[in-house]
Amino acid sequence: MIVASVPRRRLVAGDVDLPDLIRRAVGTVLVDDLDIPAKAQAVLGVIHRTLTKDPAQALFMFVAREEARRHEELAETAGDRVFAGLFAEIVDEAVAAGEIDAADAEATCGALMVIALGLAGLGSDITVAAHRTVTEGCKLLIADTPGFTPVGPE
Repeated sequence: MIVASVPRRRLVAGDVDLPDLIRRAVGTVLVDDLDIPAKAQAVLGVIHRTLTKDPAQALFMFVAREEARRHEELAETAGDRVFAGLFAEIVDEAVAAGEIDAADAEATCGALMVIALGLAGLGSDITVAAHRTVTEGCKLLIADTPGFTPVGPE
């Protein structure tokens, strides 16, 4: 699987444990009866709402992640791969439910991570309105993927 299972130090800003914050926000929209496209679309919605609600914190999370990759003294925090972990869980559940073939699990997880991280990274480069448009486009892309069923707007 794409996600490494090596435990790492958590990325913390002040009193905020950022990976936990993301996981809790996503956890509020992920429920067991949703299929994989609905769950993936829910994560994209959380990314957009986080960028809209607190752009400074969202930008910090993105910059901190990138800095952790470049600086040896921060390397331990690079293991906080929240999106990778979330999508691995979503894809594993989809395989167990027969929504996707196990042979496609790694590729599906990777594609979902690219979309999520791309949306997160765009938050500092485009307006909120433009980000919403891009987010909706990504949701449509997921909905139009063979094997995925469409869901309505958030």
